[in-house]
Amino acid sequence: MPTIKDIAKAAGVSQGTVSNVLNQKGNVSAEKIKLVKKAAEKLGYTINSGAKSLRKGNSNIVGVLLPNINNRQYIDFYQSFNRYAEANGFTVKLYFNDDNPSIEADLIKTMKSDLCEGVAVFSSLGNESYNLYQKAGFKNDSVVYVERKPDFPCTYVGFDYRKCGEQFAQDLIDKKYKNYLIVLENSFFSSQREFVEGFRTKLGEEELKKNIITMDTGNIHGVFLKLLEGKKDLEAVYFSNYSMARIFCDIAEAFFRKRKIDIICISPLFIMPIINIRKYELNYRLLGKTSCETLLKNIRSDTVIDCETILQNDGFRNWHVNTAPPGNNRVKLLTLDSPTARIISIVSRLFTENTGIKVEVDVRQYDDIFKILSNLNDEYDYDAIRLDHTWLSWFGRDIYTPMEEIDPSVVADLDKFMPTLRNTFSIIDNKVYAFPETPSSQLLFYRKDLFENPILKRQYWEKYKKELRPPEDFDSYNAIAKFFTKSLNPDSPVLYGSSLTLGNTGVAGTEFLARYFSLSNTLFNNHGMLHLDPDLIHKVLSLIVEIKQCAPPKPSLWWTQTAREFAEGETAMTILFTNFASDMFGPDSKITGRAGFATVPGGNPVLGGGSIGVSKYSRNKQQALSFIRWLCSNEVATLNTFLGSVSPCQNTYDNYEVVDKYPWLPLSRRSIEVSKTERSPNLYGACFNERAFLDIIGSAVIDCAMKNCDIKDVVARTMQQLSTKNLVVIK
Repeated sequence: MPTIKDIAKAAGVSQGTVSNVLNQKGNVSAEKIKLVKKAAEKLGYTINSGAKSLRKGNSNIVGVLLPNINNRQYIDFYQSFNRYAEANGFTVKLYFNDDNPSIEADLIKTMKSDLCEGVAVFSSLGNESYNLYQKAGFKNDSVVYVERKPDFPCTYVGFDYRKCGEQFAQDLIDKKYKNYLIVLENSFFSSQREFVEGFRTKLGEEELKKNIITMDTGNIHGVFLKLLEGKKDLEAVYFSNYSMARIFCDIAEAFFRKRKIDIICISPLFIMPIINIRKYELNYRLLGKTSCETLLKNIRSDTVIDCETILQNDGFRNWHVNTAPPGNNRVKLLTLDSPTARIISIVSRLFTENTGIKVEVDVRQYDDIFKILSNLNDEYDYDAIRLDHTWLSWFGRDIYTPMEEIDPSVVADLDKFMPTLRNTFSIIDNKVYAFPETPSSQLLFYRKDLFENPILKRQYWEKYKKELRPPEDFDSYNAIAKFFTKSLNPDSPVLYGSSLTLGNTGVAGTEFLARYFSLSNTLFNNHGMLHLDPDLIHKVLSLIVEIKQCAPPKPSLWWTQTAREFAEGETAMTILFTNFASDMFGPDSKITGRAGFATVPGGNPVLGGGSIGVSKYSRNKQQALSFIRWLCSNEVATLNTFLGSVSPCQNTYDNYEVVDKYPWLPLSRRSIEVSKTERSPNLYGACFNERAFLDIIGSAVIDCAMKNCDIKDVVARTMQQLSTKNLVVIK
């Protein structure tokens, strides 16, 4: 393998320069970085990251010991554990004990010889594990026991399995099953013992003994086949393991299809509903993340105290909440065209299957929706209406029935939503007119691979004497965009520094608001009247005119086009609402694994998304409200998010399967929480004509950016229009 000396000779630089480049240290010019990189690549030099870590006194390797990789819960655990470890600079080695103590005893030595600094284990050794791990050189605090807790003091992470058993037993009692079975995975493990104890507290020892069996992983198919043949009157089976339940279900459906047996099991989280199995869910992705977080803290801390972390059970999930009362068998929804509209059209079939109520989805464009809402009367047969939440102030009182008038208990439904959504997505004059349905925030998406490229970083420093990093204000945004625009900087690896969306006055106005709210929190004065600062308008229009030269010659017409163009890989940055972000990472995307995301410049993101309510003119108000409650439930909102929408529910953002797929969602949630944008007057009875406002502001943007009008003249005209238009009305 070539040495640093060889690379220095080939590049014509000193060995110190080569060392600084390879270790990303020192003040090295962009030109010399290029020479060193080229020479190292030509000579086939690779950095030994393991040796580099060992020189610092640690390996940055941790281990995970699983029973197997066949069961879904272990896959979920490992994926989340591994993602958290890698994000914190660690490598994960994976081992399997097959629930065999002898195999695990041998693997302990292997894990130590593989330089694992610590391990998270689903141990099969019980109390013997203490001596074996200690003997191999693992300190007690460098071993995190997962789900299976030994009797000695240790670091442990798991769920409340006793509560799980109690709730299973209560379900059994409520359903009045007479002929049932409880099937355990292995009574040796603490999780299984606690699960049984939960049953025992509800059923008693004698009843429990008659109906409990323990399985090993041997001929499980044969055992279940004999069981089904022998127990003709079996009504229900409760499993402590989803994989066993799945096998039982498959055998029952294949050979005993006419028999009705309820199957209930402990299960990892599933986003999609599962037919024929009722699941009591535990969040194994959260278990993986928490276990890794605990392990890394222990191995990097000087003072470690043995601790026990019990995660909350998600429990039984109800896909059929608030089903509709008897009545009309149709609900018609009017909705703005968006990725979510297409998802609703498909997912609503689940509601129809459960209730018999067909959901018709009428998808309209931005201008069509506004015209319909402006003239809505009883001739329109819409039962539910989904609109841009910024229109709620203007239209809400005229098109919606307050939900409490249909069902007073609806107020309690708001508790599951993010608290900051109430005033902007739901409440008018202290009444619930709508539910938040797809709240989103603007985020900055950027080419992380470009921002982290050492040559580009050095070139940017040489040009601006500033570090290349996600911009914190729009002046910096424009400077970075110029740097990445090939027509302005021939060395740029991409054509454009930024996107720009100007398809109509509404979206052009949003480009304006993104920049205006980076400089001011509100559009109104202390009296609730519209008041924009002309100097800020001038500043914002100047920023947009400047960024126009860094964007494609033809600006995007709509945010879906913006997302697709960014996915093509020729644009360095874009600002996009999160409900459009999933469009950037389809099968043809050229930026998958290369994109980063950050808070928008200015730190005060514009919020987007829709609200949904019951039409004032609906003849099916009860059915419409039931559909809205179902659509905005934790289960359905999380499913919709997984399919590419966004959720108003807090629980969705703790679902690591969703977050692993769309890693920007936690930042979106924080952005929604911190946004101080005030787009409607804080005045009782006041409503704001956002559409007319955006027409004025958007026209100003288009005139300056596309028609090269004088900014000073446009500002004067805009101020005059804003002052004469009656945009704030008291109703």
